[in-house]
Amino acid sequence: MSLHYLRKSLISALSLTILLMILSFSVVQAEEGGKHSEKHEHKKGSEPASASNKGSEYQNDPAHIAAGKRLYMENNCVGCHFRGGGGIGPPFLDDDWHHGGKIEQIFNSIHNGLPGGMPAWKGRLQEEQIWQLAAYVKAFETDAPMPDGPTQPVERSSGGLDAEPNKSRKAKH
Repeated sequence: MSLHYLRKSLISALSLTILLMILSFSVVQAEEGGKHSEKHEHKKGSEPASASNKGSEYQNDPAHIAAGKRLYMENNCVGCHFRGGGGIGPPFLDDDWHHGGKIEQIFNSIHNGLPGGMPAWKGRLQEEQIWQLAAYVKAFETDAPMPDGPTQPVERSSGGLDAEPNKSRKAKH
């Protein structure tokens, strides 16, 4: 076999694999009922006891948002949500929050995970770190202040890409 034929075969196989992955993702989304409104509630009792009032401490706080940004990159959230919050995981930059856009709901999604691919981070991250991640994700939809310059590393490090919230975005609520 020639090198040209092998290269063409590899490209065809890779293209077919990508197409099948996209179709599979579409089928999963359709089976889950498509897009959910922000009124979607998590199961009763799934929210940690401290989640009810803690969101206001973290939301719009530059230090917590910066820590959330570090965690977002270091825990490879960009692997699904990509830079700027879009990707194969639900994007943060549109007006459709599949499981609620309040910081407490974002916390619950990160803490407990979601069907269809979002892992639960409880037990892997401390509760405060999950709140910081939620504050960073929430900052994608608001004009929350973001600190300039480098930030201090967090304890856990696994690499990742830089992701900046869209600071020009209007709040949805």
